[in-house]
Amino acid sequence: MPITRMKLSSVLVALPALAILAILLAVGCSPGEEVEKMTVTPGPFEARVRARGEVRAANLAQVFSEVDGQIIRLMVSEGDRVSPGQVLAVFDVAARRPARQNEIAAASATAGGAEAAYRAAQRELERLEGLLAQGAIPSQQVEGARAEADVKRSAYLTAKANLDLVSGGFPDLASTGGPIPSGALVAPREGVVLDLPAKEGMIVPRSTVLMAIGNPARLEIIMDVAPSDLPAIKEGQEVSIFIEAGGPEAARGKVQQILPQGVITVSPLGVKQSRAQVKVAVTEGAIMLKPGYQVENEVIAAKSSNALVAPDSAIFEHKGSKHIFLVKDGRARIQPVRVGGKSPGKVEIVEGLNSGDIVISRPGDKINDGDKVR
Repeated sequence: MPITRMKLSSVLVALPALAILAILLAVGCSPGEEVEKMTVTPGPFEARVRARGEVRAANLAQVFSEVDGQIIRLMVSEGDRVSPGQVLAVFDVAARRPARQNEIAAASATAGGAEAAYRAAQRELERLEGLLAQGAIPSQQVEGARAEADVKRSAYLTAKANLDLVSGGFPDLASTGGPIPSGALVAPREGVVLDLPAKEGMIVPRSTVLMAIGNPARLEIIMDVAPSDLPAIKEGQEVSIFIEAGGPEAARGKVQQILPQGVITVSPLGVKQSRAQVKVAVTEGAIMLKPGYQVENEVIAAKSSNALVAPDSAIFEHKGSKHIFLVKDGRARIQPVRVGGKSPGKVEIVEGLNSGDIVISRPGDKINDGDKVR
């Protein structure tokens, strides 16, 4: 028999609270799922790309042994400042014999070619410095040419020392009391000895790295960047540098170069990952950093003064594209969107939202299109 309005009222009075709630749910009076919401309004936004990196001295020069031999004396210590051409170490060549004419000719040709390459690099550097003075090119281009000239100078000085060696002559090592029957290792550029694995008495084969020279006051960072983030990075972009993730900004820099060679890194879980490498020149706060530090970096890829921004937790994949849940008339409504730049915890919405729209910040897996929400 149907329940009349009067009978239903009598039943409701008599039933306990839980039974009343069950009846309300049965007739569609649920208050809806409680969700976290936010209203979208235009405002300033910086798209940022995060990447870890290692601090190192700018234009770091590694100094190699050009011949097999035993180090008999180190002329410098770690932390010493050196000048171009300064003798860094001397050594005796193993099983040294009178050089044959073809050895001398080969060494002479190498030294001549190295000198020509150095002179050409120096002329190119001078040309670019003139263009820089006219404001025709960026300073980064001159820095690259200067580094190239330093490398060519190092190769020339090393080749010349090797020619002297095979010819039976030696550089004048006045600080050791005059010429001695030993090879010489010379500084390719001005700087500070930052790493010194070489030790007196060591027998070193050809091409052994004996030390590294750089300028600790001029620092750079090599960032490992995910390939998906690389298109957003351009030379000249500003970079915020953090010694600890989530900590205060310690220094600032600018993207100097996107290096041509990628690397394979291994995550803490042992997963191999392909990464692009980006060089950042530290422009402010270098005193807070030291070569060898591992730092967190945020590249400021784009800036906007009037962007619509949503939490990245609000965005989800649906049928192969990005979507978001709007709240309309107390119900969740699925809405396709197109995203732009990202920053930690936020994403710019370039299409699909309007100012004043209410979005569900964390929809989770329980919300469906059309569900009642509050």
